[in-house]
Amino acid sequence: MMGAMAIANGFQYEIKSKISGFTGDILMTSPGYQMMGEQHPIQGRPSYFETLAATPGVAAVEQVAYLAGVVRNAGEVQGIVFKGVDSLYNFSFFERHLVEGRLPDYRTPKSSNEVLLSERIANQLGLQLGDGFTVYFVGDRIRVRKFHLVGTYSLGMNEFDELFALADLRQLQHLMGWSSDQVATLEIHCQPGKRAENLLPYLDELITKANNDDPALIPQLVSKSYRHIYDWLAVLEMNVLIILVLMIIVSGFNMVSGLLILLFEKIKMIGLLKALGMRTAKICQVFVFRGMRIVLVGMGIGNLIAGLFCMTQARWKWFSLDESNYFVDHLPIHLPFSSWLFVNLSALLAIFLILWLPTLFISRVSPAKTLKAD
Repeated sequence: MMGAMAIANGFQYEIKSKISGFTGDILMTSPGYQMMGEQHPIQGRPSYFETLAATPGVAAVEQVAYLAGVVRNAGEVQGIVFKGVDSLYNFSFFERHLVEGRLPDYRTPKSSNEVLLSERIANQLGLQLGDGFTVYFVGDRIRVRKFHLVGTYSLGMNEFDELFALADLRQLQHLMGWSSDQVATLEIHCQPGKRAENLLPYLDELITKANNDDPALIPQLVSKSYRHIYDWLAVLEMNVLIILVLMIIVSGFNMVSGLLILLFEKIKMIGLLKALGMRTAKICQVFVFRGMRIVLVGMGIGNLIAGLFCMTQARWKWFSLDESNYFVDHLPIHLPFSSWLFVNLSALLAIFLILWLPTLFISRVSPAKTLKAD
């Protein structure tokens, strides 16, 4: 049970952290915004920007833009979407997933042509670190830019690895004819453990009270853009819940069988205690508490085994997975104290209640018959 919970939490934690790390948890965009289509510029720093950045539960607010292009190199053609970021962008997420090379530097006075490609796109195009490549941007007219590959990343998710690259926001603003203070969206990154859904009412109120000069923005959860992945995680969570319930039922009835054996062995003692005036409820408590002693010993051993498994798997990653199918290259483990406590208390309470079923047998024991038989 603990292993199933740790693995399910691990999948949710790893995959959600990858999605939110790349795109943020909440996007504030203009109405009709489409990441892959035509984008309408907004003022990157509305009047409430500082208030938003200082909101409890908000870790960072990033200003970004997206622009699709076509890369051609050595006879290979690849569609790609550039995510434009500025010099203030937090690259810690991409630093953790950097495969080789370095992160691009956008602190230069002039716009930089350095880009960070996914390892998969770089391999498909036959690009090596330090190579230059040409990108064609198709719109009212075809615009051509030369970029320089300085690093590659890998998230293990096709939704990002097969499509996105990082570029200088100033390059994209120039290509789209925007001013230096215009962007496509504001990415809001929530602090660990904070639910993005809880921030939406506050964001709506903040936008409603904004100045008339501020752009009309709509906050939307990133989970809606990747609904198929979140639905898969929801199905996984439901499967784990079913497994936990089945395990509790099986273990509970195993304990019922064991307790019934104890009752049959001690039937004469039960009759004698009743004859001496001991109440049925007190006799039932004796056997239930005896059963709970066995349960607690078993749970202690189970927690020890589960703890060793989780610690060794998290440390050495013994069990590997196909990253193209599971979004991670190893069996993920994540077991917060709240989940551990929930599983243990739920199992303990459920088995405790189940153990009262065989004690109904005690109420049917007749002292006269048991002592007479003796």
